[in-house]
Amino acid sequence: MKKILLLTLIPALYFSCENDDVTEITSSADFPVATVTYTGPTSTVSEEDGIFNFGIQLSKPIESGTTFLIDQVGGTAERGVDYDFSNVIIPAFSTSGMLNLEILDNDFPAAPRTFSFEVTTPEFGVQLLSPNSNVPFRLDLSITDVNPADVVNAGLAWNHDDASDLDMYLFDDAGNAVTVQATGDDPEIAVLLEAADADGTYYITVDAYTFSNAQIRINLGLSNGAGVVTEYSGVFDTDNLAQYTSEFYPPFGTTSYRVVQVDKVGTTYTFTKLF
Repeated sequence: MKKILLLTLIPALYFSCENDDVTEITSSADFPVATVTYTGPTSTVSEEDGIFNFGIQLSKPIESGTTFLIDQVGGTAERGVDYDFSNVIIPAFSTSGMLNLEILDNDFPAAPRTFSFEVTTPEFGVQLLSPNSNVPFRLDLSITDVNPADVVNAGLAWNHDDASDLDMYLFDDAGNAVTVQATGDDPEIAVLLEAADADGTYYITVDAYTFSNAQIRINLGLSNGAGVVTEYSGVFDTDNLAQYTSEFYPPFGTTSYRVVQVDKVGTTYTFTKLF
């Protein structure tokens, strides 16, 4: 009689445990919706435009801090040169944050730079968000320079070791120095030619004031005063300078070498690369 009673209890015990162990799976659709908002230019920005803000809103709080960041996914712009940004962490149990994108004015004349980026969050953050979120949030921009009007604004940059120092000059066709830019900086940036200067032919020249290498790569950016920037790059080669050397002698007593010819008519400037 005892054996029969025991056997009748076992099935009931088994099915009771199975029902208690069932756990409902929570869908990611129940997670907070993250919404990124942006007010500002959506195609072209200027170096004058400064800082843009991205608002980030969660539909409900998360129990851990969530990082949002800008991730460049294409384009020619460089962080720290053309733009910079600050990431943002929305603290635990908070629902909003602000991410800043800053457009930098480095004064160096340059053609427009493209910049494709996404506002995103690391993988762990993505796992905490609803798929209805608009993250990643993508934006494609072009950054344009702001240069002085009616003048030749020039920038000279070079790849160098700490001992190298190039200086930039402007001479007229008769060999007279018009402008000297010799600050020891890299890049050298200066307004070399203005509307008040006489019409004619001028030469932008480079002087290797301190030069420890046989060759050095230089980059020139020239604004024509009407919003158009011309960029030249090439090798400044001390072993082969005769092809574009001049007999002009800057104040420091070293030879300067022609790199660009500028023909001026009023406020119209035409550039010709000589190196």
